[in-house]
Amino acid sequence: SIYEFERTTSVTGPGNPFSYDYAYYAINLNSEQNAAHLYLYNTKFAEKMPAMNMIFKNIPVTFNSTGYQLNCESLIPCLNNSGATPMEDYPITNLSGSVTNGKLDLQFDCSINASGSSVEGITYHVTTSASNLPKFP
Repeated sequence: SIYEFERTTSVTGPGNPFSYDYAYYAINLNSEQNAAHLYLYNTKFAEKMPAMNMIFKNIPVTFNSTGYQLNCESLIPCLNNSGATPMEDYPITNLSGSVTNGKLDLQFDCSINASGSSVEGITYHVTTSASNLPKFP
């Protein structure tokens, strides 16, 4: 099953808090494996970061009576391109989220380990509260 959500992403890190309203998210659930792929479209975590499409693969899922929980201690995101290129220099940690009554609440940390980057060594804390996109016929 694929569920799509839109909107607000807030980020804290060095400097002023950053908010971005043009991203959207899709969750592809695999209930047989109790896992999900989280797709982040047109997302960015800092003012100077280009908008990117990413995939967070194989996030453990726990189902409950009102929806489900996403929890993962660490993962390597992938660029959402033809090869799903791993982004080893940008590890994701402390991912936790829930989907309840059509609303996604999600948070995670993204560390920048890219040598030579102007933000090398910085960790951004990302939070998202997103509403379910309406289904179109």
